[in-house]
Amino acid sequence: MKLLLLFTFSALFGSTVSFANCFKEKSLACNQKLQNGIELESDFTFCGFQKKVINCLITPAIECNMKFKSLAQNFNSVIKKVCKRESDLYKELEKNRGCITKGLIDTKCIKAIVNIIKNGNTPKNILKSQKEACRQLDKIAECTIGNVKHYCGGEVMAFRFLYNSAIELHKGICEEIIMTENEDDFTTKRSEKTMLPPFFGPLEFIV
Repeated sequence: MKLLLLFTFSALFGSTVSFANCFKEKSLACNQKLQNGIELESDFTFCGFQKKVINCLITPAIECNMKFKSLAQNFNSVIKKVCKRESDLYKELEKNRGCITKGLIDTKCIKAIVNIIKNGNTPKNILKSQKEACRQLDKIAECTIGNVKHYCGGEVMAFRFLYNSAIELHKGICEEIIMTENEDDFTTKRSEKTMLPPFFGPLEFIV
C-alpha cells in the first residue's frame, strides 16, 4: 500500500513537554532512518515496510512513557497476530488487499481534510488537517469501514481487527499530541521545529 507521509507531531506545555518532545525526536529519527534506506525496500505491504513505519510510533510511545503507551502496545500485539505468516488473519488480509486499498484511498470519507491540504501543503495546514481528522475521527472511521465493506463485498475481519486498534491509538495521539499543538508555532519554513514525524495514514489505516 502507498505510504502517505501526512502525520506530524510535536509537544508544548507543562509537565507533558518532555514526554512529547521525547516522542517527537525518537519518531523523527526512526522515520529518517527508514527514508534513508527506502531504496533497499522491496515489500511495501502493510506487513512489510508499513509495519516498520508504524513501529516508529509504537516504540517511541513506549520508550517515552506516553499516556497512550498501552494503546501502542495493544496495537503492536494486534499487528503481530495479523502479520503472522500462514495465520488465517494474514491470509485474509492478503486475499483482500486490493479491495481494502480501494476502500482506504476513496477520499469521500476525508473531504474536509483534503480541502485543507488543497490550500497548501504547509506545516500549519498539515496541523490543521490533523486536528480536523481528530475531531471527525469516529465519523471518518465509520465511513472508511463502510467503504472497505463495500469494495470487498462484505466484512473483512482481519482489517477490522487492525483498524479498530489503530483508531484507538489515533485517539490517544490526538488527545496527548495533536490537539495540544499551537498552530501559530508552525511556520511555512520546514525547520526542525515544524518538521513532524510521518504517520501511516488515513489515509491508510488510521483515519
